[in-house]
Amino acid sequence: MLVSKTERVKNMPHSIHVGFLGVNDFAHELIQAIIDKGVIPEKNIYVSDASPSSCAQYEGRAISVFKDDMTTLIKAELVIITAPRREFGTVLAPICALTRGKIIVAMTEGIDCNFVLDRVTKGTYVVSAAPHQSDAGEWETSLEYSAGFPEYMKAACIDIVGSICKPGQ
Repeated sequence: MLVSKTERVKNMPHSIHVGFLGVNDFAHELIQAIIDKGVIPEKNIYVSDASPSSCAQYEGRAISVFKDDMTTLIKAELVIITAPRREFGTVLAPICALTRGKIIVAMTEGIDCNFVLDRVTKGTYVVSAAPHQSDAGEWETSLEYSAGFPEYMKAACIDIVGSICKPGQ
């Protein structure tokens, strides 16, 4: 059976490098959903977490685990932050001067693009995807993009966030 070029591209994983900062249970669920749905290859996923239990859960996989956020930021093109709102600024503080040209995906309820843009270097692109659970217990979100966000990266962001959250209103 022949597969059209469009179908092949649609089913191929994105080749971007994705980093995770502020890792928590939601981030672990998101990483697993991304892998299960073939959105990003394991070898393109970087996790910043000094916790021995988190490091152990990725042992034997192609996912790279670093003990510092700086290494994760440098290696990744797109960085997902899932830290709770009260810790979000603390996660951004050590890396804020090096975010120029990077895409930051804020997956924390109550965090919008302006909150992140006020704390990072000019030239940083931001997506706000504040997840919340519906009455049925499913994760939902809507995406907000900062001004000038590159169009060619929107599909990857939609696929990454959509691997765990369904679009909401």
